Amino acid sequence: MKVYDRIICFINCHFAAHIEAVTRRNADFDHVYRTMTFSKPSNSFSAVAAGASSAVQMIRGANVIGAQSVEGLPELSEADMVIFFGDFNYRLDGISYDEARDFISQRCFDWLREKDQLRGEMEAGNVFQGMREAIIKFPPTYKFERHLAGLAGYDSGEKKRIPAWCDRILYRDSRSLLLNDCSLDCPVAASVTE
Repeated sequence: MKVYDRIICFINCHFAAHIEAVTRRNADFDHVYRTMTFSKPSNSFSAVAAGASSAVQMIRGANVIGAQSVEGLPELSEADMVIFFGDFNYRLDGISYDEARDFISQRCFDWLREKDQLRGEMEAGNVFQGMREAIIKFPPTYKFERHLAGLAGYDSGEKKRIPAWCDRILYRDSRSLLLNDCSLDCPVAASVTE
């Protein structure tokens, strides 16, 4: 969308699942980021993005909306603000189910973040380059059953999947007026102000 002469793009994604699929998740992000382009706005207040929707047909490297090619149109990197959100499926790595639950019960989220695959991949420059995420100050939400108290909500079945922060919000603002001390006090919410 276009707001006060700034193009703002919201992108909802669902990346590859399973703890070992880090490379596939990185490739999912790369595909979305590199192939998304914008069609010409129909008026001064809107722009339509193409490339990530299931309604958009993908034809070997060229994005097409119906039969109209969008080659040569602005790329996602040219948007003034980009906000990615959704189930990115990055997990906690190098930690057992019981260890994760112990650290959650003690609210040791800083230590858990050190095991976060997304954080590691971002620090290595493999994904979400130039993007930011608010500080996470809530327990992992992956495989947590609502309406169950405390640690009882985590996957206690046969699989005992390790809790993680799979649902995320990351953003980039070309104005460089990003929030340095932004934090999330509740799951899956963010605030970007200028």
